[in-house]
Amino acid sequence: MTVLDQIIERYRRYGWSEPVGEWGVIQASYRTEMRAALDARDTTALEGVLSEMFRGSLAYGLTSVPEDVENTLPMQVTWRLALWAKVTDDQNVERLRAPTVGSPLVIGATPLGGAKPVPVMPDAMRFDCYARRIWNGMPIGGTVLEIGSGYGGVALQLLRRPCRMKVLLCDIPETLYLAHYWLAHSTSRKIAWWDDDPDADVVLIPNFDLSCCGAAPDLVFSAHSLSGMDRETIDRYMVWLEQSGARYFYHDDAVEKVEGVWMTSMFPEILDIKPPDCYREVWREHTPWMGLGDRFCEVFYERTP
Repeated sequence: MTVLDQIIERYRRYGWSEPVGEWGVIQASYRTEMRAALDARDTTALEGVLSEMFRGSLAYGLTSVPEDVENTLPMQVTWRLALWAKVTDDQNVERLRAPTVGSPLVIGATPLGGAKPVPVMPDAMRFDCYARRIWNGMPIGGTVLEIGSGYGGVALQLLRRPCRMKVLLCDIPETLYLAHYWLAHSTSRKIAWWDDDPDADVVLIPNFDLSCCGAAPDLVFSAHSLSGMDRETIDRYMVWLEQSGARYFYHDDAVEKVEGVWMTSMFPEILDIKPPDCYREVWREHTPWMGLGDRFCEVFYERTP
């Protein structure tokens, strides 16, 4: 079965999600073309939508590029590259090379030695920084589960690390369809749904299957995801976190209410996301990325004996 056939088969099984919070709006407003292709079980139409996932309406919520893309993308990526190099003390932009699948918006980054520019996506630098911090916490490798995994940008950077990482991606099914398509065309590592092959390098887990799939991660990670959920959903994830036995919990989420940001106005309690008492805070710092540093924090926790 092709990746497209697998996605359509999963849709037949799961139906269409209607989450609360920010992603409920995104599902209803920006994913209508994908839903039409899934409803029609049309692999040609589905590939047409997914092959342009970073250009059309599907891009909403997946990337952090500004609306005025043509004028500001080079400036944004150049600034992020400089910050990435400073934070990581790394100049090897090759590790940020963008896959061509999904027709991504890219800018050429010149590597050391002045060789041919490397195409880089706007969020690759932030994703790589997350991957490095995860790797620093588990230098010999292990299993990472990401809550709200998006199209798999952090997963790809983890798979590019020198140590062996197994990645579990948890999200609503519709977002996992994007991740399945993108990662299957971006890496040679095996991608599979949890009940097809739980031993694959990347395992896709719908949010409603998390409690029954038997996932046993070493580290649980989430970025800009819990802040888009209501309190009840967050609490369910925190209960699962305690039951999972994961040694580490690392997340990057909103810590300050900002006027005009509707989700923190509707759900102010998301500004106080705390794991169960069995976790102690190891470090905390405001995220350095433009537009987020004043209101988002990265926090790393370790489970106490």
